[in-house]
Amino acid sequence: MSTITIGPVTATNLMPLDSLSILPGVKYNLNLSIIPNDTYLTYQGQSAARINGLIWMRHNLGANYNLDPDQNPSLSGLHGNYYQWGRKAVAATATTAPGPINPWNTQSPGDNAWNSGTETAPVKTANDPCPSGYRIPTEREMAMLDDGVTNLNIGNWSESSSNYSAARVFKSNRNANVRLTFPIAGNRALDNGALAKRGLEGYYWSSQILNNRVRHIKIVQNRNATIEDSSFDRDWAFPLRCIAER
Repeated sequence: MSTITIGPVTATNLMPLDSLSILPGVKYNLNLSIIPNDTYLTYQGQSAARINGLIWMRHNLGANYNLDPDQNPSLSGLHGNYYQWGRKAVAATATTAPGPINPWNTQSPGDNAWNSGTETAPVKTANDPCPSGYRIPTEREMAMLDDGVTNLNIGNWSESSSNYSAARVFKSNRNANVRLTFPIAGNRALDNGALAKRGLEGYYWSSQILNNRVRHIKIVQNRNATIEDSSFDRDWAFPLRCIAER
């Protein structure tokens, strides 16, 4: 066997123990040294970070990719675009005026708009706005990220349309030098696209549906990130953080 899988991580091209002799009735101890491999890398032309076996873009979709994604405090160029669930079109940008948007799309797409596969075997669709080699994460993948990190806050956490400073830093538990920073960009309302909660709450879509509600990650200041469906339906617009296709 030339591969080994531990949790979500599979190592390949291992050197087999061809010359190992095992005698019946003799007790042997096998000691394995597992070296953590959370790291920064360039993947499919994008600045990325591998945490808990998964590769994530370091920037929000539509952000200025030339900016340091982990700078403290955050700033408007790192917030990226807002997307309604299941749609490829940009609903708003970080600098769109905070008031209602006219027209605002209220024609909700189908359950498989962003994932024509399953939770464990996702398949990117034509509606997915992520760049080549990336797609929108599943709920399971969001949970795996949260399981592999320590949560830290930066910036000023208070609601204001001009407050771009707040962000949640997910710091790798395996390698403290590796982190992903999620700006607290708030949302655009389901009925008219007006901005709410910027600087106070963060929302990021997953590709999954549960009981006709979309699962998403919610970030507030005084607790770890949570995955929920709450009252959010598909006409809200949130930022996106893309994950590498497998």
